[in-house]
Amino acid sequence: MKRRNLLNTSAVGAGAIFLKSCKNDSKETYTNKSMTANVKPITKTERTARIAKAQKLMQEQNIEALLLDAGTTMRYFTGISWHPSERPIVAIIPSNGSVSFICTGFEENRFREMVPTETKVYAWQEDENSFAQIVNALKDEGIYIGKIGIEERLRFFILNGIKQIAPQFDLVSGDSITIPCRIVKSTAEIALMQKATAITTAAIKIGIESLKEGCSLSVFSDAVAAAHAKLGATHAFA
Repeated sequence: MKRRNLLNTSAVGAGAIFLKSCKNDSKETYTNKSMTANVKPITKTERTARIAKAQKLMQEQNIEALLLDAGTTMRYFTGISWHPSERPIVAIIPSNGSVSFICTGFEENRFREMVPTETKVYAWQEDENSFAQIVNALKDEGIYIGKIGIEERLRFFILNGIKQIAPQFDLVSGDSITIPCRIVKSTAEIALMQKATAITTAAIKIGIESLKEGCSLSVFSDAVAAAHAKLGATHAFA
């Protein structure tokens, strides 16, 4: 046999043994219970205080409103968790007044189930300009001109869309609003962070216990993912 063929054959055989041993070792061997029984979610009162702080900062900086894209900052201020897609879902926090939202027409009913009944939701249809609804929402708050804060995760196509139809607005970074709010953690936030750390630590320990000689990375990551779920967390990284 040629050397190259020998090496290839050996590699295939070793891989088969490797996968076989890992398959046996990846079975769940732990019986842990959820660690989230005493978790206290962020309250509506705390989110209201966050919005009030943001509005105070806007007033001090002469910023008329803050635009939030779907993502972590929207969830921080409003509690709405929505996956960002090519169809804009935007929250508007005016310097005075209540938060409003822009969403797609076909998802309006589902979105309204996530917000209080009195919340202003501006739905746009597929044949309409979604950015025009953002401008309409601003006008309904009496905002026709001035500085509009843009949070750091708001995607460029949304920013550009607003600029195209409403050049009278000065679109500026919203970091001077969002960072002072988010960087200071409340007692409730710290408790949630500590709980997440404890669950992650426990899940990684369970993953380590699953390791045996010859196992692949997937054995470890699968064990950690399963442990996260069993301990009551949402898994997103192993």
